[in-house]
Amino acid sequence: MHRQLLQELNARKVMNAETSTRIKDTLLAYRSDEIDGLKTRHDLISLAEKSTGQERNVVLAVESLIPAMADVDLRTISENHLAASYIHPVMQSLFSIACNNKVSHCSNTLPEVDDTTGKRPDYIVDVYERYQYAYSSCFGEIKIEKANETLKVLDFYRLAIFGRNAIESHNLNGIICFQTIGSLVTFYYMLPRADFFIFLEVTSIKIPLVKRDIVSIITHLDDMLSLVCLHELVENTNELASSYPPILPYVYVQNERKSLPKKRKPSLTSISSSSKH
Repeated sequence: MHRQLLQELNARKVMNAETSTRIKDTLLAYRSDEIDGLKTRHDLISLAEKSTGQERNVVLAVESLIPAMADVDLRTISENHLAASYIHPVMQSLFSIACNNKVSHCSNTLPEVDDTTGKRPDYIVDVYERYQYAYSSCFGEIKIEKANETLKVLDFYRLAIFGRNAIESHNLNGIICFQTIGSLVTFYYMLPRADFFIFLEVTSIKIPLVKRDIVSIITHLDDMLSLVCLHELVENTNELASSYPPILPYVYVQNERKSLPKKRKPSLTSISSSSKH
């Protein structure tokens, strides 16, 4: 079913081979100090100017990482550092930089459609129509790698609630969500189907945090292109659904968290199975 849904969404894209090679060669030269950061950014921006369509977003996403690259052994990174220096530049480049009516931003306010969790997402992409807010097309949660395991699980479920509420409130055909844990970002696509919501894992991208790892982003170019194209599918259908399936309230998941054995790492399976008792 997972593969079938990805095929239906036409979610797998492949970067132009020449563009991928140009990016790789530029990053290799940068890593080996043949060119500095400014020259690297200049070359990537020049390549973006020559690129067309969604591939331009991918090139700019790679370029957006260069200012944060340092040739150091990075100490423990904070959530704010992770969000501001790495996650935001990449998400902005992928999801909104080519559109005058989309705004990608770190969030410190409750989403307009959420009245169930009392929490805010760490990241949002907002879509405007006729200069006014219309709906959100992407939600993200961000945690450092050493964060409490229970909080990671709650973040995941909270993302599902944010996505479901946005789909229901704005009659969306789907929505993108992502969960960042350390440098690993896992992307999901939520869509209503029959009598339930599908929360489909699309791909994971490991974002390089230091200069010596920058070339590794090459392995994710196709993934990033796929995400750009998938995000462009999100839209208001202007069709009122008769009803949406109910979901497990967030407050219930929070209560289950308190009842789990302290020495056992919580998981989505343990929470869902405990709800059957």
